[in-house]
Amino acid sequence: MKKVLYNYDNLKLGIRCFLKKSSNKKQKNHPIKQKNIIQCNRQNLMVERDLRIYAEANNWNLFHYQDYDGNEFDAVVEFEDGNYAAFEIKLGANQIDETANNLIRLSSLIKEKGGKPPKSLCVICGLSNAIYTRNDGVIVVPITALKD
Repeated sequence: MKKVLYNYDNLKLGIRCFLKKSSNKKQKNHPIKQKNIIQCNRQNLMVERDLRIYAEANNWNLFHYQDYDGNEFDAVVEFEDGNYAAFEIKLGANQIDETANNLIRLSSLIKEKGGKPPKSLCVICGLSNAIYTRNDGVIVVPITALKD
């Protein structure tokens, strides 16, 4: 499986290019696909901003992961030892089960293809009340937990 790992700075550049609808040829050929940028909403950007602050404070890196089959993690935090955690960002609590299953599926797919799976899987949810770990090991975190 081929994979594409975008640095957060490239994601910001791609979003700026899209929002400006720039005709600059160099920016138009940026590797971030417009469909992904269109699907980014303000909530995802705010969560990614908070994750980036936490990552930088701990000398970690923040990325976006997408393979060529369209499977993706909204955010990936890579730790100093090379391990990483994968995050999906959702608004409604009604999306937690499906999102957790997708995280597990993609983690398994990465492992099957000989890649290094994430050490932890996390759903960051806008309408969740508490941090908890599901029976399948996926951690659910309310967006409000990121503020402290």
